[in-house]
Amino acid sequence: MARYTVILAKDAEKAIADAVVREINRKIRNINIRRIETRSKKIVRSSITKTRTYKSLTNADGLLLKHFGLENPQEKLEEILSYIEDTIEVRFTQGRRSQGNTILKSSIIISILKGGVLQLLELGAAIQENSFSQNPEAPDSIPWLDWLLTQGESIIITGYDIALDDYNTPPSRSGGALMFKQKSGGWHVPINLAGTVRNNFITEALKTAEAEILEVMMTEIMKAIE
Repeated sequence: MARYTVILAKDAEKAIADAVVREINRKIRNINIRRIETRSKKIVRSSITKTRTYKSLTNADGLLLKHFGLENPQEKLEEILSYIEDTIEVRFTQGRRSQGNTILKSSIIISILKGGVLQLLELGAAIQENSFSQNPEAPDSIPWLDWLLTQGESIIITGYDIALDDYNTPPSRSGGALMFKQKSGGWHVPINLAGTVRNNFITEALKTAEAEILEVMMTEIMKAIE
């Protein structure tokens, strides 16, 4: 069988490359970005609320709820969840032709908490007022979210620990724990629930959500190019 090679002139190469780029960009513009963002928000919220840490903060008998003595934990966690959802952003970059007529690929990017988990520490929900404490050395407020997300298993309050029991009246905010003084050691976030900046219940939940979010993105891309 004969084989023929057609060598295109530079202007023809450019015209073809431009046409391909225009078609790619037209297809990308048809992708429903808003739907990807909306579904991603639901996925992220579900992934976070399913974690052991979230349940320990919100359940009435939750270990973290007792340790931190959180008041209105559902309201605090809702503020945090809503903030994370609001950081979800989907955007695309259009393809283009390089000087050598190579087609540079388009891309779709989704970002969540672009500034990292430390930005959550600026929320009002990240602080618990220490209203019931009878210890004059105790701080006026407790940066519970900072402790939970960044301090790992390190001792946070030296010379004190927590006793778990039924305490239905002040000075126990949670009704399930009281802090007491001790000669050595100190209090830290419960080991199995403690987190660091790079490894905490928020970062773990976002990693868990990645596959499902990618599936949503691929579904919307396929709809756009059909």
